[in-house]
Amino acid sequence: MSLASDCSTIEVFGGLCNGVTLVLRTDMLDTLAKVDTVMLTPSVLATIDPSHYPNIRRVLVGGEALPLQTAERWAKYCQLFNVYGPSECFATHAIEYRVGDPVTIGRVIGNIEAYILDDQLRLVPFGVPGEIFLGGIGLTRGYVNRPELNQTKFVTNPFNPDGGRLYRSGDLGRWLVDGTVEYFARKDDQVKIRGYRVEPQEVEAVLVECPGVVSAAVLPHDGKLYGFCSPESVDIRKINEYLDQRLPPYMVPQNVFSLESIPLTVVGKIDKYSLNIMLEQRLAHSDERVVKGPTNPTELAIHEAMGEALDISLDHIDVRDSFFQLGGDSILAIRFSSLCRECGIQLSIAQIFRYKSVASLAELVSDVEITDAPLPLFAPWELTLFDYGSKYIPTEAVTFVFAEELLSVLSSTLSSVVQTISVFNSRYDSVGRRLVHQPHPVVIIEQDVDAPHRLDPSGGVWLSGTYTRQCNGFNVVTLVAHLVPLGQVGGWSTILQGLAKQSPDLAALPNPVTMDTLLCIQVP
Repeated sequence: MSLASDCSTIEVFGGLCNGVTLVLRTDMLDTLAKVDTVMLTPSVLATIDPSHYPNIRRVLVGGEALPLQTAERWAKYCQLFNVYGPSECFATHAIEYRVGDPVTIGRVIGNIEAYILDDQLRLVPFGVPGEIFLGGIGLTRGYVNRPELNQTKFVTNPFNPDGGRLYRSGDLGRWLVDGTVEYFARKDDQVKIRGYRVEPQEVEAVLVECPGVVSAAVLPHDGKLYGFCSPESVDIRKINEYLDQRLPPYMVPQNVFSLESIPLTVVGKIDKYSLNIMLEQRLAHSDERVVKGPTNPTELAIHEAMGEALDISLDHIDVRDSFFQLGGDSILAIRFSSLCRECGIQLSIAQIFRYKSVASLAELVSDVEITDAPLPLFAPWELTLFDYGSKYIPTEAVTFVFAEELLSVLSSTLSSVVQTISVFNSRYDSVGRRLVHQPHPVVIIEQDVDAPHRLDPSGGVWLSGTYTRQCNGFNVVTLVAHLVPLGQVGGWSTILQGLAKQSPDLAALPNPVTMDTLLCIQVP
């Protein structure tokens, strides 16, 4: 530790009182090779590989919250002690960390009083977060010539009959059932993001767990979070994907920047002042980035809808940008979905939350047929008929009698006609309640007991046919179609007219013998 840190007194006087040799620090890494016990901040510890220093047997870490990843890595090589205590009360808690344990600051040491209180200075139960208040013989008398600050930071101890004072640490924590204290974050570090109270250290803890990340920091700025991580070689896109999977949208940083190393203060803590300057500089040059625009009609439609929903210039939206990192939330996602539907693109709110970027959403819907009559034009009662699946099918059937040699002509021509009708050339996606482009040929098979008419909207089978042979060389052909899409195209008359136009042999096709509408209950 630097001599500017209060922790240096532990190193100096703790060492001298126990008869050990003190090694003055010159170069950090050279000094580490000469000692067996060190005290460092978590930020410094994260940058050092413990396997390079087998001589180190004990590490005391303090000054900042200890990330689990750093604790796990070092505890495999040596004894690791997590030490807690503000300068106003010196060290108040300590615990040895072992691999697999939760990270805590341990129990209160002797002659120290510790309480966890709510905003009304009431004791909170076990497991409930509150602010840590400290007292005891190590408590400072106060700040020199700062009476206003003394009045704010020190309160009368209401739990000690002998009186005394308590220091309001500003740190948040909670009691665990084993008597240790779990430290969360600084109370004054809490910020509100999109209406949610967020602690940047929670996001830091997830960011530092990303593969390849050695150390990390998260800063609030203008109602958004921004992340920094080292080393500079980390893959930012993979980090963003990791954060998307582990954090709710409002906690995902707007941007994550990679640095060769996270700047530290002289006492080894993260230098937030320097990071804020870097952030301002990077944001000032953010307009200089190369933005990848849409490359196909689907991306273009989604790109324009996203820009309108977020009220952002399209020049600033890369097709790889996350909707939520650009400022989107659940309310704007509803508007985004609605704008996409106006373009004939069916995107649910859940899909927007999952796929996020224009490119990913366009890839998701690349097989969606965008027509002049998209699925929302169906009436609500018609959608419920789709949602019943393949068991209850409302159908309309037509029956013809004609020469056997025309059977193959009818089958091929009918498939050609159906391919020109988008609704018959698709399947129904019950999850997204949308039509998905999926051609399915019309098959006319010989009728028997084991081969009934089978219609399946989810499989794209809207129309099927059967025939029975007659002894006089004629066939009786029955065509069955789902009533809802059939009504959308104008009924059987539209299909029959298409048959007559495409095949001269079918131009003289006799009128149907029967035309029936019924609810077909299909047996699996």
